[in-house]
Amino acid sequence: MKPFKQLSAMRKAVRIFGSQIATASALGVSQMTISVWCKTRVPAEHVIKIEQLTDGLVTRNELRPDIYPQEEGSK
Repeated sequence: MKPFKQLSAMRKAVRIFGSQIATASALGVSQMTISVWCKTRVPAEHVIKIEQLTDGLVTRNELRPDIYPQEEGSK
């Protein structure tokens, strides 16, 4: 298995949930939607929920740095 840092943030979230199906269920979307997000990017309206459901293991900055820049003082 690749370390988390080598995976996209969404793939990291899927690993935390256990599967694309489990991720989809938690977020109220289809498995196909999760598959697409793993290849593209997560819509802004789902970013904070993913951060919350992963207890911050996947951050909003990792998912969408274009709209959630890294906070000053964090690594």
